[in-house]
Amino acid sequence: MQQVKDVQLIAREGERSAALAWREIGGGTGPITRALVDSGVAPQHLTIVERNPIFCRLLTHRFPNLRILCGDAENLSNVLGINDMERLGAVVSSLPRIAD
Repeated sequence: MQQVKDVQLIAREGERSAALAWREIGGGTGPITRALVDSGVAPQHLTIVERNPIFCRLLTHRFPNLRILCGDAENLSNVLGINDMERLGAVVSSLPRIAD
């Protein structure tokens, strides 16, 4: 899957540029999460935000060492907390884009 290969490339580049605080918006079932972890993003630097409670439970089961937050990306500052927003080094998302 090209999307996973793209994320792996981004993760490798991000590690070289010391962008350690990673956030994935819309973790879904975890293919991008898996690519990030497999590419060397440290679990303590990776937080996943997913709004679907079923997917949150699935991600928590698949990635017990990661911080999985159940919440909506539209309220990201509330989900992460304002202090967490200031420390972001990289944000990855495969959410579909909807034009207004």
